[in-house]
Amino acid sequence: MQQDDFMSLIDLLEDNKKFPYYAAERRIDLFLSYYIEYILTDYFNENVSFVAPEFPIKHETGNQANKADLLCNFTISKQPIIVEIKTDKESFKPSQLDKYINSTQNWPQVIEGLPKIVEKSKSDYRVKYFHLVQKLVKEGIAEYSTDNELLIKKIVKLINSSSKKDKGERSRKIIKLVNSLQAKWSGSAIVLYLAPDNTIEKVENKYKAMGNLHFLKFSDIKITKRYESNHFDRFIGFLHSIA
Repeated sequence: MQQDDFMSLIDLLEDNKKFPYYAAERRIDLFLSYYIEYILTDYFNENVSFVAPEFPIKHETGNQANKADLLCNFTISKQPIIVEIKTDKESFKPSQLDKYINSTQNWPQVIEGLPKIVEKSKSDYRVKYFHLVQKLVKEGIAEYSTDNELLIKKIVKLINSSSKKDKGERSRKIIKLVNSLQAKWSGSAIVLYLAPDNTIEKVENKYKAMGNLHFLKFSDIKITKRYESNHFDRFIGFLHSIA
């Protein structure tokens, strides 16, 4: 993408945000996925890696899940970071935040919930969960309890098959793989809300005593020389404009 095209896209986002019913967080998540490592590395003063978007966290009861906007982790310690993005105060729901706080106190329990989600998902959708668990293992957030090299090769071989028999075998193997998943981080995850100033100011006093919860205001995101880029500067400038 040429620089002028990128700048024009951000200009369009900035203008569209002024219209009613425009859900900006759905449009900026791609940019934030790209820049979140820079933003959080500056915020925590520790290297952070982006892992996955829309990470499912199973409810305590049933097989429904909350989908956290972004999953990241600290590059060295591997502690997970759940990032929730809000672009206006109307989209903030205290009940959602309470669920994230409660469910992420025990990270191994979050990982243990994934097999139940996968078992209830549609057959073709399980391929997406296969990609997810492979990324969790690659990034050091989770690991397999057994040697699954041969199982993974068999799944990969079946990925693009349209045969009903192959799809059934693929589903069974993915479920088996996910059931062997276990957490590498044994404590709690960090929950970070990335939002405009007025959204955070409304709720941060109520939650400020909770150690695993962080609020990062758009206006506090730094344009730093560590990542000199006109694109990055323009995008952060856009976030500052809706602070």
